[in-house]
Amino acid sequence: MKLQIRYSELDEKYWISTGDEVHWFEGPQAAQDGLRALEIAQAVNEEVVSIAKWLTKLGLTQCAAAIEARDYRKW
Repeated sequence: MKLQIRYSELDEKYWISTGDEVHWFEGPQAAQDGLRALEIAQAVNEEVVSIAKWLTKLGLTQCAAAIEARDYRKW
């Protein structure tokens, strides 16, 4: 999903919708910083899914499941 910064004249704030959530920002710089952070998080999630698929194809299903469950963050 392509994320975009939008402006609400009613609220006088900037916002970004991820499809699941709406993130509000007071100013344009905060919105740009928020957009970048959301894009990075989205890219990381896509890469984790790709790695898990690759490990599954190699037969390492337990490892793939642990990565998808983000178990590596517990270490």
